[in-house]
Amino acid sequence: MKNRLYLLIVFFVSFIACKRETILPSLDPGVNYKCNILGFVNDSDSLPVEGALVSYAGVTKLTDKNGIYIFNNVEVNSKNSYLKINKSGYFQAGRSFNINKPTNLQLRHTLTINLFDSYSYQSNQEIIFDNVNISTIPSDALVFESNGTPFNGNFKYSGKYLDPTIREFSDLLTGNFNGISLSNTVLKLTSFGVLNFELQTEQAEKLKFKNDKQLDVSLLIPPSLLSIAPANISTWYFNDSLGYWKEYGSAHRVGNIYKGKISHTGRINFASAKPSVNIFGKITDQNGIPIPSDFKITKFYEEIGSFIHTNEDGSFSTPVNQNEYFTMKTYYHPSGGNSLGKIYTYGPYLKDTTLQDFIADFYSAGTYILKGEFLNCINEPINNGYLKIIQGTDVHYFQIINGNCEATFRTWDYMVNSEVTIINQDDNKISLPIKLSGTGPHNLGVLKICL
Repeated sequence: MKNRLYLLIVFFVSFIACKRETILPSLDPGVNYKCNILGFVNDSDSLPVEGALVSYAGVTKLTDKNGIYIFNNVEVNSKNSYLKINKSGYFQAGRSFNINKPTNLQLRHTLTINLFDSYSYQSNQEIIFDNVNISTIPSDALVFESNGTPFNGNFKYSGKYLDPTIREFSDLLTGNFNGISLSNTVLKLTSFGVLNFELQTEQAEKLKFKNDKQLDVSLLIPPSLLSIAPANISTWYFNDSLGYWKEYGSAHRVGNIYKGKISHTGRINFASAKPSVNIFGKITDQNGIPIPSDFKITKFYEEIGSFIHTNEDGSFSTPVNQNEYFTMKTYYHPSGGNSLGKIYTYGPYLKDTTLQDFIADFYSAGTYILKGEFLNCINEPINNGYLKIIQGTDVHYFQIINGNCEATFRTWDYMVNSEVTIINQDDNKISLPIKLSGTGPHNLGVLKICL
C-alpha cells in the first residue's frame, strides 16, 4: 500500500522522571479477551506465502493464496499471546501480541528464507555471513537436535542477519520487542541486530550445540546506531514456549562491533533492555473514523526504528520503556510525498496504560464505506472469510465475522474506483471481482460465495 498514514513514536529519557522509583514488571498472567484474528504472511519481496502453517491456541491453520489466515473467537491475553509460523524453506517465525479489549486483530509477518550453504563445513572452520562472524566450531560442540546424541562430521549452515534499522524489521522479527531477563522480569528490547542461524548434516538432519558449549560471535553495529550503542548489551534467544525473547548472555562493544557468545542455534538477538510497560491506543481522524495504519518506534530523537501495525479498528498496543516520555508523530505519504501531522507527548508511565484516542491530523479525500452479508455454500453465514478491497494502488483486507462485514477506511482519492473480492475460506471459494465507483457508502446486500 503506497498511500498510508504512518505514526512515529519517539522515546526520550526524562531526567526528572528518572528520579522516580522504577518498578520491574513481573510475569503477570494478565487478562484474556475474546478476539478475532486475521493475519498476513509475506516473503521478503512482499509476496504472499501460501501454505504456511500457523499455530495458535492448539489450532493450526494454512495460509491461502493471499498469505492470509483466520482465527475466530479466540482468547488473547492482555500481557502476551504468541502464534507460531512454519513453512518449508523459511526460518521458523512467530508473532507475539496483546490487547486490552475484545477486538478484531490484524497481524503481519514477513518470513526469512532459510537457504543452507551448498558448501560442507568441517569442524574448526569459521562461519561468516552478512554482518556476522561466528568462531570456529569445535568437533565436540554439536549434537543431533532430535535425540541429543553427539555429531562429528561435515555440516552445512544457513544464516541470515536482520537489520534493526530497516522499515520492515518489526515484520521480520519473531515475537515482538519484549524479553524476559535472567531475573525473570519483562524488559523492552532495543535491538542492534538479529541473526537467524541453523546447522544441519549433509543429510539435512538438524543439529544444535551441546548444552555446555558456547561460541564466540561478532556482530557489526549498523552505522546509524553507533551513537546510541552502549558499551555492554545482552544476548537473547527466542523461546517459542514462552513467546518471549529470553536473556542468556552478554556482549561488549569493541569499536563498531559487538562481541559475545552464543549457545543456541535459531534466532539470536543482540539488544539492550529496560523495564517495560504496554501502551494501548486507537488512531482516528477528526470525525472519529478509525484509521487502520502503521506507526513507528524510535529512540533518543533518532529517525531510526520499525513500523508497527494497527488493527482494522485503528487500535494498537506496543511495549515502551517504563518511566520515559515518548512522542507520537503522524506521517502520511500521498502520491509519494512526506508530510508531518500533529505531534503529541505522552508518559512517563509506571504501568500498562490506555491512551486517549490519537487524532491524526491529515488531509484525505473522504471515507470509504462498504458493508454486506455473506453466506457459504449451504446458505450459512461465513465464519472464516474476508474482503479484499483494491482501490488504486492500495489493498485493504477486512474480516467477515458471523457472515457480516463492514469496511471503513480513509481514502486519498474519492474518484478512484475499487474492486472487491470476497474470499470464503470455509469452502475454499472466491467471488468474482465486484467493481464499485467512488467511496460509497456501498451496500452489497446478501451474497452467496460458492463459485
